[in-house]
Amino acid sequence: MTDPDLCWVLERVEADENDFILNNSMDTIKIGRKATLNDKVCRERHVSKQHLTLIKEGSIDDWMNIRWSVVRTGITYINTQKIENHQPQRLNSGDIIGLGCPRTEGEFIMIHPRHTFVYRLKAPKFLSIPVVLKSAMRHDYLINRSLFGASPVKFAKFTAPDEKDSHTWTITNFTEKMKMKSGEVLYSEVFTIKTKDRTTNWFMKLYPNGVDGSCEGFLSLFLYSYCNQQVSITRFTFSIIDKDGNKFFRKQGIYQTENFFKNFLSHSRLRLPNDIPINLLPKDQVTILCEINIPGDSI
Repeated sequence: MTDPDLCWVLERVEADENDFILNNSMDTIKIGRKATLNDKVCRERHVSKQHLTLIKEGSIDDWMNIRWSVVRTGITYINTQKIENHQPQRLNSGDIIGLGCPRTEGEFIMIHPRHTFVYRLKAPKFLSIPVVLKSAMRHDYLINRSLFGASPVKFAKFTAPDEKDSHTWTITNFTEKMKMKSGEVLYSEVFTIKTKDRTTNWFMKLYPNGVDGSCEGFLSLFLYSYCNQQVSITRFTFSIIDKDGNKFFRKQGIYQTENFFKNFLSHSRLRLPNDIPINLLPKDQVTILCEINIPGDSI
């Protein structure tokens, strides 16, 4: 169980119930009427045996970027709007999720508040802490002229905005490629990231069955600067893209310190269970998205 303050939670609306924590260590959370099929049980006639599935996007190691999507099998409402069956929908903080019932208002709700399961999605507590930004100063230093004197306080200098770019890599016949021996590798094409005064080239390496025997059964994914070009410390994110362009299994690293993920994604997680209608291998091909963020102070 990860720290609850770093997790999203479901708050029951107009009913006395403890918040339900969406544990960052879980990839999917199932909600429904039958206890043996679900992680959270809602016992009421208008709730299906296995009503909906919440799917995590992101890595437990990067809790600030974790988000959740919902896929319904039973009738479900988001902000009073009925959502399509078997179609994933990304959730936002404050969204109202109704299981078989769109809202907590009306005669039935007033008489039987305990019989409805309507929840408000709340972001992690630590994400809601406000950040107070000081006013920008023209000078690097400000002298605090107190009665006792003080050391100069240094303020951050203005920098150019970060440069962001991305590249997708689609690999065909992937079921067969997952049968490759550990240590056998695939290379992406070289792609270019342009900033105001320089151009850098990159490529990805993928070991479909692990870079070595210790991670057999996993995808091992690496990012490299082409021809060992000198680059500043750069943030990057890997994701798997489904046929509709949704991002799953996001993992973030810092180039020069963590430019690889030996256990990026297991074969079993890439092949999602049949009861989760998300296809990460459409037409037996996998698409990897690499997003690169070069800090503005290095441009």
